[in-house]
Amino acid sequence: MTLLILLFLPLVAALAIPRLPVRYLQTVGLLATGIDLLVSLVVLQGAANGAPLSLDYSWAAGAGLNFRLSADGVSSALLALNALVGLMAVLATRVADIKRPHLFMALLLSTQTAIAGALLAQDLVLFFVFYEAVLVPFFILIAVFGEGDRQRSALKLLIFTSAGSLAMLLSILTVYAAGGGGFALGRLTGVHLVGGSLLFGLTAADIAFAGFALAFAIKTPIFPFHGWLADVYTSAPTPVVMILAGMVSKLGPYGFFRVALPLLPDGARDFSPLLMALAAVGIVYGALLALRQQDAKRMVAYLSLSHMCFITLGILSLTPAGISGGVLQMLNHGILITSLFFIVGHFERRLGTRDRANLGGLSSRAPLLTAVFLVLALATLGMPGLNGFVGEYLILLGAYARSWALLLVAAAGVVLAAWYTLRLYQGAMNGPAREADGAAEIGAVESGVLLPLAVLAVAIGVYPAPFLALINDAVGSLVKLMAAG
Repeated sequence: MTLLILLFLPLVAALAIPRLPVRYLQTVGLLATGIDLLVSLVVLQGAANGAPLSLDYSWAAGAGLNFRLSADGVSSALLALNALVGLMAVLATRVADIKRPHLFMALLLSTQTAIAGALLAQDLVLFFVFYEAVLVPFFILIAVFGEGDRQRSALKLLIFTSAGSLAMLLSILTVYAAGGGGFALGRLTGVHLVGGSLLFGLTAADIAFAGFALAFAIKTPIFPFHGWLADVYTSAPTPVVMILAGMVSKLGPYGFFRVALPLLPDGARDFSPLLMALAAVGIVYGALLALRQQDAKRMVAYLSLSHMCFITLGILSLTPAGISGGVLQMLNHGILITSLFFIVGHFERRLGTRDRANLGGLSSRAPLLTAVFLVLALATLGMPGLNGFVGEYLILLGAYARSWALLLVAAAGVVLAAWYTLRLYQGAMNGPAREADGAAEIGAVESGVLLPLAVLAVAIGVYPAPFLALINDAVGSLVKLMAAG
């Protein structure tokens, strides 16, 4: 029952939204996401105590389909992050500034159910359904409420994601046929696909893994499957891009961790060198593109690309350190990228610009924002003692275990991260004032969004042991499975 509440409470609230007066929309949204966060902490506590919650209902037994949900250490941590990011996105929503607030809030809440469903699913078809359901509200939110060429951006998101989903569906059917019936993830772990070389030296396991890899590479995204990212992130309203970058992007590396690697370890071992090389290129490529941007929102979008490639590099290293670092960095990235997009949105709303050339000297007018932004910026560039450092260090260890060349490229990305992050912070907060109008200091609402995220960034950086212990069992099981082949 706890998992069902966690899964469906935001959807129930979304269905009730159209009947509410506008003045109650944000209150109901905050209540739904706040309760969801509390329930997610209960689930998290169960996983931390070695008693993960699960349920298994018959869905369509004749077709081998069951409604299987489970929350181990990795999924429960991401569920808590999903609830937190959702709460912050609702808090960041300015209902009075939205033309169709009922639709906006209902769609925003429904994203929470779709994301949670993908994180909880233990059935391949159920995972696919929720994974696809994530796209629907975001397509509408961007196409209807976005800025700039929003319809084109939404269409880009649809085309890229649909292409990956088709490839994943074909891989699911292939695995199902090889598994002898049933879609349970646990039952299909390490499924053996019969057959030698089929196409260009690729085995059936390679081809099936490639289908999953394409879907998850697009969702993450990693280079060169990132063509949708900058336009979509730039067009999306601030609360939408907070969830999109903070949580939806995690479904890519989570898909590798939960689905592709354990189901097809042979294909994973064959493809990991290529995928790691693409991720390493993406780290530097995204960083260089971030350095070129004048639009601060677009800069943060490419910053996110670089960091998501870092996460993928760790998970695809197939090493204990790399996978642990990649999973931990999913949490860290969710916290940091959510806060950075919110800060950029705050600049635009209060100062009327997000052009870096028009920002400067804000520290004298916004000391609280300056302090919080500094902590988050230092965490983003990987300063020791803050959350970004721990995950990056473990990922670098994992990369080194596979190739010293990958380590050098990834390390170059760390150096570039310091460059573009400090450039963004110093350009906005230090130097002569360039934007005289508007009050840049954060108020109660902005503090309610940024301060909890900054506290988490410090807490994980100072004492990461509980977070690593939480994910240790799931990571260890995956490493043993990969080593068994």
